[in-house]
Amino acid sequence: IIILLTAFLLTLLFIPVLRKAAVYFGLVDKPGQRKIHIKPIPLVGGLGIYFAVTLTLAFIWPVHAIILNFKNPFIATTILLIMGVIDDRFDLNALLKLSVQLLLAHYTFMQGIKIESLHGLFGIFDLSGDFQYILTIIIIAGVINAFNLMDGIDGLAGGIGITGFGIFSYLAVLTNQTQLLLIFIALTGALLAFLYFNLSQKQKIFMGDAGSLPIGGLLAIA
Repeated sequence: IIILLTAFLLTLLFIPVLRKAAVYFGLVDKPGQRKIHIKPIPLVGGLGIYFAVTLTLAFIWPVHAIILNFKNPFIATTILLIMGVIDDRFDLNALLKLSVQLLLAHYTFMQGIKIESLHGLFGIFDLSGDFQYILTIIIIAGVINAFNLMDGIDGLAGGIGITGFGIFSYLAVLTNQTQLLLIFIALTGALLAFLYFNLSQKQKIFMGDAGSLPIGGLLAIA
């Protein structure tokens, strides 16, 4: 409860500051033909969530312990965050973004995070090495892009993220994985605070690629 509230409150504190910075640096989603908003909307949800969750976890673990124990998700998340910020500001080439996602998916697979079996789905159990690689790459890149598309509808990306990390929190309890549980709870708290702003009329923000890309990646890796 303390971790959830800490991440929630820190996100509430960070986002108003980031909103002002976003307007100054042009980190906003501008109105267009396919959009219903008539004013530029700051794209700072992802940054607020990232800073709040990292700081929350630093309260309970030394920062180096977080990086060492979960270096693979941390590296992937940070790279996706940086790429997302650049994309939110300058609109990166789609092929470049996909290439980075595939490289990170490859890196994740090489670190041992992979799909080894379908556990009887479609009558398929253990997979060969080649199929493990192909399926893992497709699912990680696919989930990242699918989650990225959800940020266009208010509440959708945040709601799906809360649902996903809530389910993973329950699974972490069942499997007695306390450290993962704390990470999922911190993410849930930060996403709840994001929804407060995302659904607001006066202080509306979007998650932006800086949020949807890393959070989608974390959901896939989890």
